[in-house]
Amino acid sequence: VFGAFAAEPVANVNVSEFSGNASVTWGVDLDSKETGFKNATEATLKLNLLDGGNASTKGDGVWGEIKIKTDGDTFAKATIGDALALPGLKLKVDKAILHFGENAYVGIKSGDTRVGSYKLDTAIAAEQTKNGDQGDKSYTDGITAGYANDLFSVDVDFRSVPQYTNQYAFAIDGSLKAVDNLTLKAGYAKDFARSSDEDITDAIYAAADYKLGLNDTFYIKPQVGYFHKMETSGVDEKKNTVTGNLVAALLFGWGDKKDAKPGVYFLDNDSDKKVIPGISVAIDKQIYKNNKKSEEETIKPMTLKVAFFSGEIVENLTAAAYFETKVGDDGKITKGKEDLEKAEGYEFAAGLKYALSAGEGTITPQFGIAMADKVAIKTLDDDDKPVDPYNDVSGVIGFNGLADDGEILNIKAGVEFGGYVENTTFSVVYTSKNLKADDSTGTLDFTCKIAL
Repeated sequence: VFGAFAAEPVANVNVSEFSGNASVTWGVDLDSKETGFKNATEATLKLNLLDGGNASTKGDGVWGEIKIKTDGDTFAKATIGDALALPGLKLKVDKAILHFGENAYVGIKSGDTRVGSYKLDTAIAAEQTKNGDQGDKSYTDGITAGYANDLFSVDVDFRSVPQYTNQYAFAIDGSLKAVDNLTLKAGYAKDFARSSDEDITDAIYAAADYKLGLNDTFYIKPQVGYFHKMETSGVDEKKNTVTGNLVAALLFGWGDKKDAKPGVYFLDNDSDKKVIPGISVAIDKQIYKNNKKSEEETIKPMTLKVAFFSGEIVENLTAAAYFETKVGDDGKITKGKEDLEKAEGYEFAAGLKYALSAGEGTITPQFGIAMADKVAIKTLDDDDKPVDPYNDVSGVIGFNGLADDGEILNIKAGVEFGGYVENTTFSVVYTSKNLKADDSTGTLDFTCKIAL
């Protein structure tokens, strides 16, 4: 056994980004007929302090592996009005493993005994429709015993609530790797209680997906994940519940996942990040949530999401669309008495832009539309007027304005001219207010922007 160090962190001070822009906008409110200017400036300096790296040991047979690495941003950053901020750079032990040959190992880092995490690939906001980890997260200290080869892998965590408590839990998590493009995994978490007054959370899950190539460009990917969670308590009978939840999706795709926004009106928020060129249909459904002691059953509707992202399948064209609704009953059944109502409503957004070469520059027209009804309204004031539109479902769409009756209709249209004046773009944008509200029109803005 020997130690080997490679690609260790190295001091390397250099300017990685020095950029900025300034703009002036003159606009008119088409409702009040009022006009005015707005100036804006942005500047960014990113200073790299070091090149991240790691140091690790190597060996064969029975040997100990430890890997230490830098984690986080290595850049100091400043913007207008702010002092240079040091990066959130951290140092962490990435691995600490005792190897027994090529396949078996025991890990000695802290962790948890939760299972069930599974994220769906969708055309927009990929990985946001998901099942989260299930189990008690307080069991952190212990070991992980594992075995992995080309066909399968399995990990068993055995952990305690930190030292000298006699409180233990374990989890087993395995996956099949024998078939290319197939994911098949399952797991079980068990909480061992010492006394009758402790809360116990046990869970079991399974998930599978398969990416089937149709040709060199197109593929389909069915996906499904399910967890079953059992919560019991010797003190509070309301915690004695059994819950089952299903997530599933079908993706017809023609590109790889990117950590980027769709880049069209109404679908250009951080919550839209991670896009996959394709069309997807996804569901998230609580199958059951029962409390046998209180004879109470919680009923939740199914969430249905349909998304589309063009990617680069048509040159110079970017298009995206998103639709979401809830289907089914919502409420409770207590001792046979129903308190249910039908879920209703929807939300929808779509946008497109096309970069058209014209002479020495580019003209890019854009258009977007966003719609929602009362499903998007969660908080009402004393007059039953919405306080925060679009607060009930996914947060993907950025709506503008309040809806008197829970309905929202926004449109946005504009055109950008670039390349005709060096380092400068010109744009004209119409942004509506809520067109479902009385006598609402919107604003018209003319902008000149100079960028470094």
